[in-house]
Amino acid sequence: MSKVWDYVSKNDDKLSKQVEKDPDIVMTKRDIDYLNYDDLDDYTISNPPFVPRKLFWQFHQKAMETTNKGIYWLVNMSSLNVFTPKRLEEMNDKGWYINVFIIVADKRWFGRYCFLKIT
Repeated sequence: MSKVWDYVSKNDDKLSKQVEKDPDIVMTKRDIDYLNYDDLDDYTISNPPFVPRKLFWQFHQKAMETTNKGIYWLVNMSSLNVFTPKRLEEMNDKGWYINVFIIVADKRWFGRYCFLKIT
């Protein structure tokens, strides 16, 4: 398995060090995912990139533009920091609200995750 890693990090970044050591961690190249997609869909369901957080917010903005009915994310708990009061206000102005928040505790995954339903 070849490792794909284009995350720009600081020299002391713990995640980048972990990725360098663990051959099982594979990141998706930015030019593949989703940001160049322009079709409208009823639902967006994904485990979007959560590092860097700015990239996750770009995914979320794209989903709000290209989704009609609902956005479903499985994200690392730390990525919730992207939902600042200003960004939540932006979501609300566009008619999007976090309706369901479920913590997912699976010991196979690094860290804790949560499932978000946004409609």
